[in-house]
Amino acid sequence: SCGEGSRFSSRKIMDAERKTFLTDKKRVVRDGGGIEPDVFVPAEKLSELEIALLDQNFFLDFAGQWAAGHPGKLDKSGVPAVDDALYQEFVSFVEKRGGAVGTRFDAALDDLSEAFRESKLASLEGAIGDLKDKARKEIMSEFKADRDDIEKFLDDAFRARVEPDSSRIVRSLAYDKTLQAARDVAKDGKQYEELLAAGRQIGGPEGDVLDGAKQLAAKPAQPGAEPTAAAAPVGKRDISPTT
Repeated sequence: SCGEGSRFSSRKIMDAERKTFLTDKKRVVRDGGGIEPDVFVPAEKLSELEIALLDQNFFLDFAGQWAAGHPGKLDKSGVPAVDDALYQEFVSFVEKRGGAVGTRFDAALDDLSEAFRESKLASLEGAIGDLKDKARKEIMSEFKADRDDIEKFLDDAFRARVEPDSSRIVRSLAYDKTLQAARDVAKDGKQYEELLAAGRQIGGPEGDVLDGAKQLAAKPAQPGAEPTAAAAPVGKRDISPTT
């Protein structure tokens, strides 16, 4: 029971502590883990350049500067197409800010540089500065390889000035690989039924399809607990970039 002043404490539930149940179709499901997706779609990782541009508001800042230089154009003509000329204009905008383009490694490198300074290791302190410059140049070289994704962020930054969030969210669904995977499953009746079949269990530690029969042999299902069979939604594994 919870007495006055007590606090709820959440903890990770180990697989050994989770109970196993069967659906009407004898599909294996387990408690304690929330909703586990049937189809795992690995989350796309942002590049170091994309992380830097987002964290430091380059997209929104550029859209604001462009709008100021083209008064009324966003409202009357809609969002400008991100063609070669506009993309290069954005690259130049970023390059002109030069040293302002930081990386997510800067803070750790600054701490290391300070430690070297306090230890009177001047040569190593200088090496940290060189390493920061090298990392920045390496990241700036990603403009070509990451162009497709950068163009999407740039387009969204312009739309953020003239469109409601709801419209931008709807537009972003065209690039959502998780949604596409869900649609593919919904269209494929055979695959959908296989996901609900007896002996199937989804939700291994790495998103593997587990053998439900073996799971039940090792740990019998709870008697009298047969929830209605339903496919769990397609989902993404939570893989977020370090910022």
